[in-house]
Amino acid sequence: MKFPFMVRAIIATLWLQISVATAWLSLPALAPQIAMGTGIPALRIVEASGLLFVGAIIPTLAVSPIIARLGPIRIFQLGTLLAAAGVLVVEIGRPWAVILGAIIIGAGYGPGTPSASAVLACHTNPQMRSLVFSIKQSGVPIGGFLAGLTLPGIAIAIGWHWAISAVAMFCVLSALWIGMWRRELDRDLIDPEIRIQPRELIRSLHLLPTLRLHPDLPRITFHSFAAASFQSGIVAILTTFLVQDGGITGLQAGLIFSLTNIAGAIGRIGFGLLADRIISPQALLAALPLPALASILTLVIFGSALPFFAIMLLGILFGLTGAGWNGVLIGEIASLAPSGAVSRVSASSLPFMFAGYLVGPVITGGLVELFNSYLLGVLPTGVMMLWCSCWYLIKCHLITIHTSTSESPT
Repeated sequence: MKFPFMVRAIIATLWLQISVATAWLSLPALAPQIAMGTGIPALRIVEASGLLFVGAIIPTLAVSPIIARLGPIRIFQLGTLLAAAGVLVVEIGRPWAVILGAIIIGAGYGPGTPSASAVLACHTNPQMRSLVFSIKQSGVPIGGFLAGLTLPGIAIAIGWHWAISAVAMFCVLSALWIGMWRRELDRDLIDPEIRIQPRELIRSLHLLPTLRLHPDLPRITFHSFAAASFQSGIVAILTTFLVQDGGITGLQAGLIFSLTNIAGAIGRIGFGLLADRIISPQALLAALPLPALASILTLVIFGSALPFFAIMLLGILFGLTGAGWNGVLIGEIASLAPSGAVSRVSASSLPFMFAGYLVGPVITGGLVELFNSYLLGVLPTGVMMLWCSCWYLIKCHLITIHTSTSESPT
């Protein structure tokens, strides 16, 4: 079947995003099973999943000139294969292997977003940018849905090693499959005159000059850090919390983990549509943290006193709002970037988001372990996100609504 060119661009970037996200989220999804099989505490595995973004930051910063020379789809394929290698390192089952494997997965995960941004900005309609970027970013919660739905069952049935191996095989097959479209999708985005030199790679590590290309970029970048730290902290501890304090089984926790992630995918697409047609993307980004924080506070305060159905609904609400912001934000960054600088601006903004994804699990998991309280674990990132959201709205007066018609100049 011959897909239209824009559809091929969306499918290619979405599928590779699903693959690397499944590799990333396999760690929190399998944390209880890996802990039982290796003796490594589940919260240590949760914290290691945050270290994934240690590996993501530097490759993401340095990748812009490499994308221009080799092509974004080629870079995304190589990143997916690197994520598969990191998953196989985790399979060794030692504490050092879990940490090293997470960092390698991150090195494969990081360059995917600026690569996809370059492809989608070139091959899709600007009037659909928030929606298209949200569809692509829905690959992260879809990957989490697949991880939560399938991996705990595989681990319980035949062992966590087989579950990890299945993730690695999925990544390898995905990279090979998308190769059939690589040449045509990369064709207009490769500059053969570019030479990859150490000086250019070092220059690409300088964030601030790029973030000054638009006055809104620093604000949105900081917002992404706050939202990412809260989201990643909750995702990292969710299955462990549900088993330990929620009074439900590992399979039930895996189901809720899956539903939370699929709700995030639906939220990203739905909010992308809203941001294109109804409400300002920045106003939407500022409003979404409120229901996300409310759902998690209700969950951790009442815990096992809640019926399973209520726990499931709260997980879905968190997934919808707490993980639904990502595509709109990345689309907004691409919209603010000057022409021809999408991958460079994305590569400069994303490390702050990755830093949030890094510190979220470390802070949340560490505080849970220190105080033996999930409430105290989630409060710091939740308060930071809430403060950022309120400041964001008040400072920028973002209560604006798009209209379908524009006024004529007088």
